[in-house]
Amino acid sequence: DIEARVAELLAAQKIVARCTGPVEYGPRALGNRSILYHAADKTVNDWLNKSLRRTEFMPFAPATLRERARDCYRQIDTAAYAAEFMTVCVDCDPEFTARCPAVVHVDGTARPQLVEAHGNPGFHKILREYEARTGIATVINTSFNMHEEPIVCSPDDAIRAFATAELDYLALGPYLVWRRNGERRQCPRSHPRRASSAPAPAPTTTATRSASTSERSWRRRWRSGSWAPPSRRSRARVPS
Repeated sequence: DIEARVAELLAAQKIVARCTGPVEYGPRALGNRSILYHAADKTVNDWLNKSLRRTEFMPFAPATLRERARDCYRQIDTAAYAAEFMTVCVDCDPEFTARCPAVVHVDGTARPQLVEAHGNPGFHKILREYEARTGIATVINTSFNMHEEPIVCSPDDAIRAFATAELDYLALGPYLVWRRNGERRQCPRSHPRRASSAPAPAPTTTATRSASTSERSWRRRWRSGSWAPPSRRSRARVPS
């Protein structure tokens, strides 16, 4: 159950990149080519942007369960359709601002993605499982790519970006990938990551692989055509 594993890692304050299924098209990453992290760490805008070679003025956006939208954002019903694609800013509820400061702009707004089960069932399940563990229905969702590079498309792209940015985990289709030396490099002391009281779950499922083994496996499947090729794009609706 890769979605439950991802939620467990996010609840343990790990960074999880996700590359699965067809690629979305449009201006935002909507869960299939995304980097996910918990939204309570106010320092993440600095140190994660540095890992991705981005500048600090590039803020992160929240992905939120559609059924919890009214609890998080004001007057969201008038912008709900556009918010499915993370293309509109709305005012945040004060309680949401306090619990998820990493995704709230200095003016008290955010640019949310509202995730519905029929639109992206896997991503929706991750958020449901995460809410069950933390009581929070929102995570950071930023595009899975290094700065000034296109969003990752193939498994090879995903593994290269995952290794370059030194992220914690990569959910690659049904596989969970991590680096051989375990933890990512330490963040700058001025922006320490919050220690988690819950250890990361041990890699015990049959779906887990080391990075080198997973890379070879996915390359074979990609070349044989058994993994969806990049030409099989999802036909996500784009608001006019």
